[in-house]
Amino acid sequence: MAILEEPERLYLLQNPETGWYTQLSLYKDKMPLYNLMNVHPIQHCEIRNCAIHNNPSLHQLTEEPLVWDEEWAAVQRECSHGMVHPDMDDLGYRKTVGQYHVFLAHECDGCCGLEQP
Repeated sequence: MAILEEPERLYLLQNPETGWYTQLSLYKDKMPLYNLMNVHPIQHCEIRNCAIHNNPSLHQLTEEPLVWDEEWAAVQRECSHGMVHPDMDDLGYRKTVGQYHVFLAHECDGCCGLEQP
């Protein structure tokens, strides 16, 4: 019996019923596996931009696919080179809870425009 490996990436897909990015898939554009649970309420996004509730700010990677980091419950963006960068709006949230520097440092090819620490 084969042991299933952890997927390399989980992509966030838009839920057609709500318009929110709350469905997870192994593929960038199809076949949702399951929904995110315990996502913050949309009311929390009234004062800030949010990639999950489809109100992202405009930045260099706004149009790139969303990737979900299960370990940190964080939103990231996959650039056209296949690298994963922190989502700018998620970074804004991380700054408010003291986790900014944890996510700022990442393997980077310069697509996101962030200066590395």
